[in-house]
Amino acid sequence: MFDFENIRILLVEDDPVTAFAQRKILQNNHFQVIWAKNGEESIELFKMNQHDLDLILMDIDLGKGIDGTVAAERILQEKDIPVVFLSSHTEKEVIEKTDKITSYGFILKNSGEAILLSGIRMALKLYHSNLQKTKKEIELNNSKNYLRKVLNISTDGFMVVNSKGEIIDVNEAYCLTSGYLNDEIMKMNISDIDCIDTPEMIQKRMEQVRANGSLFFETQHQKNNGQRFPVEVSVIYISEPEELYVSFFRDISERKEHESIIREAEEKSRKKMSLAMKVAQMSYWTLDLETLNITWTKGFDDLFDKKDEDYLCHLDEFLILLIPEDFIKAKNLFLRAKNEKSSLDLICSIKKSDGKNSFIRLYGEYFQEATESFLFGIIQDISMIKEIENELLITQNKLKEAMNIASLVPWEYDVKSSIFTFSDDFYALYGTDVINENGYQMSATDYVQRFVYKEDVPFVVDIMTKANEQNDGRLHKLEHRILRRDGAVRYISVSYFTTFDKYGNQLKRYGANQDITESKQTEKDLESNLQRNNALMNAYPDVMFLFNDQYEIVDCHPREEDKRYYLQPHLFLGKNIKEVLPSDLYMMTRYHIDSIIKHKTLETDHYTLTINNELCYFESRYVLCEDNLVLAIIRDITEQEKLKQNQQILQKSLLQSQKMESIGRMAGGVAHDFNNMLGVITGSAELAQMDLHPSHAVYDHLDQIRKAASRSAGITRQLLAFSKKQASQPKVVDLNSAVQSFSKILKHMTGENVQLKIEGTNGSANILIDPYQLDQILSNLCINARDAIKDNGLIKIEINETILDQDSITTDYVIESGSYIVLKISDNGSGMPKDVLDKIFEPFLTTKEAGKGTGLGLPTVYGIVKQNHGYILVDSNLGVGTCFSIYFPKHVETAQVEELTNQLSFSFSNHYVLIVEDELSLLLLTAKMLEKVGFITLSASNADEAVNYAREYSDKISLLITDVIMPGKNGVEVYNEIKTYCPLIKILFMSGYSWNILKDYFGEEGYYHIINKPFSIAELSSKIKEVFGD
Repeated sequence: MFDFENIRILLVEDDPVTAFAQRKILQNNHFQVIWAKNGEESIELFKMNQHDLDLILMDIDLGKGIDGTVAAERILQEKDIPVVFLSSHTEKEVIEKTDKITSYGFILKNSGEAILLSGIRMALKLYHSNLQKTKKEIELNNSKNYLRKVLNISTDGFMVVNSKGEIIDVNEAYCLTSGYLNDEIMKMNISDIDCIDTPEMIQKRMEQVRANGSLFFETQHQKNNGQRFPVEVSVIYISEPEELYVSFFRDISERKEHESIIREAEEKSRKKMSLAMKVAQMSYWTLDLETLNITWTKGFDDLFDKKDEDYLCHLDEFLILLIPEDFIKAKNLFLRAKNEKSSLDLICSIKKSDGKNSFIRLYGEYFQEATESFLFGIIQDISMIKEIENELLITQNKLKEAMNIASLVPWEYDVKSSIFTFSDDFYALYGTDVINENGYQMSATDYVQRFVYKEDVPFVVDIMTKANEQNDGRLHKLEHRILRRDGAVRYISVSYFTTFDKYGNQLKRYGANQDITESKQTEKDLESNLQRNNALMNAYPDVMFLFNDQYEIVDCHPREEDKRYYLQPHLFLGKNIKEVLPSDLYMMTRYHIDSIIKHKTLETDHYTLTINNELCYFESRYVLCEDNLVLAIIRDITEQEKLKQNQQILQKSLLQSQKMESIGRMAGGVAHDFNNMLGVITGSAELAQMDLHPSHAVYDHLDQIRKAASRSAGITRQLLAFSKKQASQPKVVDLNSAVQSFSKILKHMTGENVQLKIEGTNGSANILIDPYQLDQILSNLCINARDAIKDNGLIKIEINETILDQDSITTDYVIESGSYIVLKISDNGSGMPKDVLDKIFEPFLTTKEAGKGTGLGLPTVYGIVKQNHGYILVDSNLGVGTCFSIYFPKHVETAQVEELTNQLSFSFSNHYVLIVEDELSLLLLTAKMLEKVGFITLSASNADEAVNYAREYSDKISLLITDVIMPGKNGVEVYNEIKTYCPLIKILFMSGYSWNILKDYFGEEGYYHIINKPFSIAELSSKIKEVFGD
């Protein structure tokens, strides 16, 4: 039943008295009324209230200005709304004019309250009925369009054949596969393209399809160029409106050719669907409840086979026309309306004279005029609506059948609510059912969490986000993995399109999913085979050339690009070796080509080339492939040659170490025993001195004994240092500071004729060493340098930091890769010959004059350096000078995150920080870093979320950390908006862009704190402290 409560009516009447009376009647019957005095005012009031108005009562003659018919026409141009004309005119031309404008009624003024109200109610019901009809027509049209789009998803061939085998419809996919034009194939019979089945076999298949409803088989079709290709065929039978065979074709050439390769593609289907719709016919009727006579107005002539404008019959005559099933129901409803003085709403089927049944709907309202009572209403032929409903049901069934054939499962997504609507088939694809998922509807978030494979979640979320920004109705596709309820991981192909309202706003998204796991596996197998073959070839360490007897390169296999060198094939193929090889290598290669072709033997040669300033060693093997083709396999043996050289160096170093270790053990033992004896000598001398006066003749002799013992103790310390048995107390020493502190003593040692120059490195140069041992190194090397200088000279001490790897180590010594602090001590003295250099670290070897050296200085330095895990290198040239380079491992103080955390949490614990970052992974990472140091974090992925947080936590947020460049509002705009809620908030911008780009966002705003991406927790924490320090 139609609800007449709260109906809003625009009353257009120029006569105030008449308008007052009509308003009173309408308001007494619960209608809301807006009054317009003339046509112009009615248009203005309609524009102001059009969304709230339900009906217009329009007087025709409105005095000055436009009349009611013109006003109605202008209003109806704005919006479809029921307009009922009021007039005292009954002229035929007036009534015909209003009929052309609207069909919702014409009421004669002063016809009485009942007629007025009945006319209004009938107009509203008629308008509502038209709306319902239009809605069903739109739904049917949408369903038809949806079916066509779904059928266009598949890339498989689609064809419709009639009972004679004639092709009456085909899709673009089949035309592309077969090579035929659409016009060509539409003139053909199915037997023209099926090159396996005879016409008789085709007819037999048709019989099977008719009997079973569908058929699945394989055959071969012929392209327009005569080439055959295998196809997989699915056929369904449709008997109405004519006998048709709808076929889906899949080209399975690759599967047949590669045996285990199965390529599943989307199946595409289209069906011709025709939905015939007729315009509904409506007319008024009046039932006299005393006589039970019904008067029908024109408009329903064909229903009663009457040509008169009006038709009068008894109620029983009308009821007899109904089908038997509806007779009793209709009669009871009419009697109840009469007895209860109520309205009537009846849907029934009437049998026409041509034998056909029509569905009709009758609306009637009870009204009483004086002593007479009536039912006044409208009758509507709803046969078309019923046909549309039945057609819609058939369409939906056919759509479902077509989608089942193509293995497609549909879904629907409401953009505004972010809700998916699924089906049983959809849940079956995901290994679940509606009971387990608590209904057919699910939020987008729940879908992603339940079914999208974890590693694909960011990709799917990104696609869903971008889909909300699309402004077209094109078909979009994507592929991703799902996790079924049984734990199986499957690949699916998703196709969807979006619908919009008339303002361009997204309404719904329709799509279909297809399981493509087998197809993906086939692709993966092919890719694996290709990668495996490429890997086998690339793993082969050699370069290969194929030469002909004209010395031309006919083929080559280059090394991978990440190797020591890379040969670009286009620089070699087809060229003579004389054009691309150095002259000596050209002559050697030519010799081997001639020799191999002549003697048919295997030959090998070795040579060297300088590549990228590096000497490389190669081995070439030549072998005859065919009569006039020689294969050269060239192997880079540089690493093997270097390994041989390193083995020689290691052997030499091992012998030297064993020698030094043997002497060291001896020196350590001697020093130990010698120290014991020196203790007795020193103690005895001191005791004896205590008993003598300094003037005693023996006193000075005892003093000389004690001093000699002290000097001897220094020698034992050197021996212990050399043997690495002296106890040391390593400390972290800044080599820059230590050398500077010891420089005055060194200056005193080297004398006035020698200039001492010290060059430190920037920053700290921390090493781990006993400071006394460092003094010994400096003293011994500087004293040796001083002794090598005649007259005036220069001793230079340099400190620097370096990082060594195996490619940068070019010495004869084996040095581990890593960071080192290098101490260089050089002089411009006499230098040393090579025979001395080879044994300078041997103990008791000295080139100084007798009495000037012990031969333990350099061995002691060597022992100290080795004891502290360092390396010492020497470079010396006669007449030029000597340079000692000592490599100490750099000592790194590891920053403790816990200490940093304690410091920050002391200052910032329980502080709220708002983070704005559109990159989800970086947003989560930044939040975790800040939570690690004590902050309470609020995370927003866009400006709107950030502003909402600022509004909710305005009294708690003390710091805003935001990206600068983001979709929508940028970081500066977000900051300015948030300041309205949090005026004291601190700001730290973060960005991965350069200042040249960022400066356009900041303009003349002033200074801001900015941290560059990527950053560590230590860098971020330091920057926050800087922000809060301002």
